[in-house]
This record gives sequence, structure tokens and C-alpha cells, in this order.
Amino acid sequence: MIRRAAVLLGVASLSISLAACESSQDKSARKAAIAAKKLKIQSRGMVIAKVDKRLQILSITPLRGTDRNAVVVTIKSTAKTALVDVPIALYSYDRGSKAFYTNTPYGTDATLTQIPIIRPGQTFDWVDDQVTGGFPRRSKIRIGLGKADKSVPADPTLLKKVFFADPVSGIALRGKASNNSPFEQNRLVVFSVARQGGRVVAAGRSVIEKLGPKGKGKPQGFAVYYVGADPRKGAITNFVPLTDLSK
Repeated sequence: MIRRAAVLLGVASLSISLAACESSQDKSARKAAIAAKKLKIQSRGMVIAKVDKRLQILSITPLRGTDRNAVVVTIKSTAKTALVDVPIALYSYDRGSKAFYTNTPYGTDATLTQIPIIRPGQTFDWVDDQVTGGFPRRSKIRIGLGKADKSVPADPTLLKKVFFADPVSGIALRGKASNNSPFEQNRLVVFSVARQGGRVVAAGRSVIEKLGPKGKGKPQGFAVYYVGADPRKGAITNFVPLTDLSK
């Protein structure tokens, strides 16, 4: 009887060991499957499954440059609150049915793939000034769902704005941005659009890497290099949406 009990105990120990081993293997397999799934999703880039019907596309304007082109999308919000981190996908075509340019591939700079904030009732000009590979004869836009936020500080203020002539890129806009928010802003985008007779004729964007909280940081400089016509001949509208709403 004692010997039989010992044998049974040995079998039980072996079963437990095998179960533990299998559990570890299963855990590793699950981790590998999750990693593979994430990699597959990332490789697809940005995919907007559902559009935000609160955001109306008023116009899509292509602009021709020397070494790059641009697309300006004018959007009006009908939402009752500010919308934050709004994904926007751009597909530009020449004559064919396949887009020669899109901002959706994995790894595209986040400043080219979203609207940081669009306020209720606001008409906003979003600019992609990195369109290469051809001139967009037509473009398609998909705007995804934004996250509602009822309490959003004021956007930064642009100071000391002056035009200057760049020997390579032509007329550009230089200035400084001052933070009106209690939160530090990172990778802040300055969108600038020039219109003549209500028509978009030039546009550009600039990225400010870091802007300290209100009262704690100095204004930071920026320079917008335009695509299209001479911006000085038009009426300039600038947008500087906040990128960070918390510490």
C-alpha cells in the first residue's frame, strides 16, 4: 500500500510538472500571437473604419509647389463640444484609381495624421504640405471619430508675425507662440492658410517641439514655409490647436 501511494504521488508530481510546463508554453504562445497581431495592425497603418459625421468637409484644395505639393482641407464642426485627437486620412490621385500619396502608412508623423483639437462650431483648415509623387488632381478625405472634451483651455497666441524671403523656399512667415494653457505643449502645429477672394492660394505648417506652460515657459519661435502663391497677396488665417490637455 505504501509503495502504491508513492507511485501515485510520483505520477501526480509528473502531471503537475507537465501542466506547469504547458502553461508556460501557452503563455509564450499567447504573447507571440498578440505581438504578431499588433505588428499586423501597425503595418496596415491608419485605418478609419467610421467617419465622424459631426465634422463636415467644406472644401479640399490642392496647391502646387516646387519640390512638394500640399492639400488643404477646410472642415466645419457641428459638435457641441471640442473634439480631440481627430484622425484624418488623405488619399491623393492623379489620373488613375490608385492613390499616389496617402498619409496613412505606419510610421507617418502624427502631426500629419490628426487634428489635435477642433472646437464646437469652428471652421478649421488642416494642411498636409508633404504631398510628393505628383500633383493631386483629386483627393479623398476620411475623418475619424474624435474624443469629446467639454473643458479645453485657449489655444496658444502667435506673436511678432512677419514675412521674410527665404532664398530656397520663397516667402515664409516667422513668429513666436505663447502658451495660454497650464499644460506643456509638445509637437505643437501651426497651420497657416492664405486666401484671395475666399479661395485658398497658399498654405503651410510648422511644428514647435515644446512650449512651456503659461507663466513658466518662454514663447517659442516658428517658421511657416508656404506651398502655392505668394501668401502676402492674400488674407492669412492661422490655427494653433493644443496638443496636450494634461500634465
